[in-house]
Amino acid sequence: MKKRIEWIDSLRGFAMFFVIFGHAFYIRNNFIRNYIYSFHMPLFFFISGLTYKRKDISYLDYLKKKIKNLLLPYLCLNIFVFIFKIVLNLLFGLYSSTSLMSAIEFTIKGYSNLIPCIQSWFILSLFIIDIIFFTLTKVFKKDYMVTIFVIIIFILGILYSRTNYTFLQYWHIDTSLVGLIFYYFGYILMKYYEKIKSLISNYKSLIFVIIAIPLGYYIQSINGRISMNANRYNNIIEFLGSSMLTILSLVIICIVLLKKDILFNKVGRMSMFYLGYHGFIITPMKTFAPDILTNHYLTFLMSLGTFLVLFPIAKLAYKYVPITIGKFKGEDIT
Repeated sequence: MKKRIEWIDSLRGFAMFFVIFGHAFYIRNNFIRNYIYSFHMPLFFFISGLTYKRKDISYLDYLKKKIKNLLLPYLCLNIFVFIFKIVLNLLFGLYSSTSLMSAIEFTIKGYSNLIPCIQSWFILSLFIIDIIFFTLTKVFKKDYMVTIFVIIIFILGILYSRTNYTFLQYWHIDTSLVGLIFYYFGYILMKYYEKIKSLISNYKSLIFVIIAIPLGYYIQSINGRISMNANRYNNIIEFLGSSMLTILSLVIICIVLLKKDILFNKVGRMSMFYLGYHGFIITPMKTFAPDILTNHYLTFLMSLGTFLVLFPIAKLAYKYVPITIGKFKGEDIT
């Protein structure tokens, strides 16, 4: 079995907390929420790039692997989330009624808030990015050629985002063209990790964090709220600058400060469950106690509580009902 890289799992768990925190705010136009949205989805694309290695396997075998690891979980999450929403709507009226046909239609199309598991759009976008990047690395043996085409695809994605066209919204292909650049950054960092490890794995590197996070926030505040889900980025230089400053800071934090972390590391391994089901705690809070989520400190505490409450539930799901996250073999996360 391939050995896991602990700090990457911790980084994924850290990113999952920010997803929960960002979704928890009751007021959408909030300065903390806007900052989180500037980096949390780019961070997930970046993390996926960290784990990519050039593979000497056929295109068909890679496609089968990604269907199993991404499309199957996407399908299962939406089936079970839809069922849970129907039950909770009948019991407590928590969700607006969605017909089965609408749920099927938009799960297939892969966009719109009518997808039962709204946040699962990321899984489809990641699938597209995986296939694009694998294709590039199969066609081009030299990384500089991959770099050139990643940049070309990214530019085309940005140009498309400036238009009113919608034909690439299916499966969030439009977002994938932009998200590819973060995936590539992750790939490059991991390729040269051993060479730069000494620079980012000591306490002196925290000086960069102290400078970069406030700078990233400042640049984001100038750029305004972005949304990868809606394919909206405002000034692209400011978007890239603010997101990468924060992403690199979080990488350093995980490498330097979370060496012996257990919580974030394990959550990182169970991130698919967190992605799919954290809304079942947040939505009731927004429905029955919205005043709590208008306070920044209480929103943070509620997000942290959600993060912790889901931990034992996720462990049980992975071990006893893995089908709920698209697996058919139980996994004991120890």
